[in-house]
Amino acid sequence: MKLHRNAITTTLWAAALTLLPGACDLAGPSEAIDPQTQTQTRSGQDDDDALDPSQWAERGRLIAYKRVRRLSRAQIHEVMFDLPFADAYADFGIDDFFDFYDADDIAAVLRYRVDVYQVIYETIDPAGRPAVASGAVLLPRTKQGLKDDVALWALLRGTVFYDADVPSHGDMPDFGIWRGLLPAAAGYATAMPDYLGFGASRHMVHPYLIPESTATASVDMMRATRHLTKELGVSLRDEVFLSGHSQGGHATLATLRTLEAEHADEFDLRGAVPASGAYAAAGLFDFILHSEALIAPQVTSLYVLALFGTRDLGEPLSYYFKAPYDEVVLDLHDKTKTNAEVIAGLPSGTTDELFADGFLTAYRGDGALDFKAALALSDVHAGWTPQTPIKLLHGTADDVVPVAMSQAALFGLGGEGADVEIELVEGAGHLQTIVPATLRSIDWFDSVLEAAD
Repeated sequence: MKLHRNAITTTLWAAALTLLPGACDLAGPSEAIDPQTQTQTRSGQDDDDALDPSQWAERGRLIAYKRVRRLSRAQIHEVMFDLPFADAYADFGIDDFFDFYDADDIAAVLRYRVDVYQVIYETIDPAGRPAVASGAVLLPRTKQGLKDDVALWALLRGTVFYDADVPSHGDMPDFGIWRGLLPAAAGYATAMPDYLGFGASRHMVHPYLIPESTATASVDMMRATRHLTKELGVSLRDEVFLSGHSQGGHATLATLRTLEAEHADEFDLRGAVPASGAYAAAGLFDFILHSEALIAPQVTSLYVLALFGTRDLGEPLSYYFKAPYDEVVLDLHDKTKTNAEVIAGLPSGTTDELFADGFLTAYRGDGALDFKAALALSDVHAGWTPQTPIKLLHGTADDVVPVAMSQAALFGLGGEGADVEIELVEGAGHLQTIVPATLRSIDWFDSVLEAAD
């Protein structure tokens, strides 16, 4: 079936073009596109004015794409040791980063060059209204052209604050496409969604750790990747894999849960590797709010904004944040600031410097019930039985997301009929786990494909 854009698709697509650099060079699927189309974004639209999804194209439709770069195996090898995020994340204590892999480990999986494509696709927002999202697709390339007969791997990114650092920009100011380079170089069609709230949808609130919106954007990115590979003449194998680190670990379980519940006939899921994620998000945030010392204010403020923007909490931001931060947090999380800049704009002492006294009193007592209920909806570690084999990976020295999160997921998901196990990376901190988790994922996914052949 030939892809096309209907009128509503064109409107949404044109809005997205204003948000992505170089987007006027994007190609539409199987057709020329008109970059001169002008429109307004749909941010702030009332629910009563929402479009019926039946009036627009199916979710996951590929709207436009563009190849933004090509990397050789030598270039990929170089950035695995000349870390693009080293300066920005120096406070994470990454001096021992290379203790957990070496040049031989990397060389063993660098089988192909990598082409990076920026994609824009259709999805839905947290209210179920039509939305446009973006991401990057990394494809393995031989000397003759794009590799054929490849498996789809959805690689779900970790937390970022700066819009230029999401995958669709095709660069690596900090992380960007960095996390997806090894899977693609190993021979997988690697789909990396920006998630809602970044890239083509950066006018929206980012639904951080909101499972439903994370999953819909990720599922639709996987669909868009299928459309892209068809456009490029690349055949995909049936097998599909998922992985992600940190926020991406949570996103992996959220997406897997949705895929199994709603799209089991569409995707042949063969393995998932969630790494270092806050799977029991409510419990972790409960600990943070009960702590006298302020913990990770850049992340906690982002999460409260996500809950405020996606759940019906019924209170203004001033109920949650103490002045002046009830206004400052919106500016800090406008996606134009780096991790360091967001941290610099927030307090660093005690929890009651950031959060309002009334909210903390209510939360630590018997109040803030709507907020507590909203927190519970972010949990992905229990309440369902996965049908797909899962390997949870976590560093034993992770002081950002404690290893207890993976242990909770192992206990909560490892019931009768489930194939769930945990692998620990001894001595590894939070960021130090990224590459070992990726290498172990490649080894496992390779073995699954070999067994299927």
